[in-house]
Amino acid sequence: MVKPTTPAPPAYVKLGVTASEIVANLRVVDAGSGEPILKVIEADAEAGKVVRYAVENGNFVRDGDAFKVITEDRQIRIEWLAPPAGGDEADEEAEA
Repeated sequence: MVKPTTPAPPAYVKLGVTASEIVANLRVVDAGSGEPILKVIEADAEAGKVVRYAVENGNFVRDGDAFKVITEDRQIRIEWLAPPAGGDEADEEAEA
């Protein structure tokens, strides 16, 4: 059986839930424009939902004592920054 050499990126990520080494290797982009979506807290590509921090002029926007959070319905893609190795060798190392 032939296995793909590059695993697909996850369809859902959430800070504090998804492993930090995976989150650090992903970017969330707008599916239509290809523009990156910054400061993402949670992203669900299948549902088309993004939760992110509000940012103005490079700074987080405060809402009282907390940072302002924006929840959006929009078509997104989750992409690898550097695809992890996959295939037979990675499977063998994981089983060892």
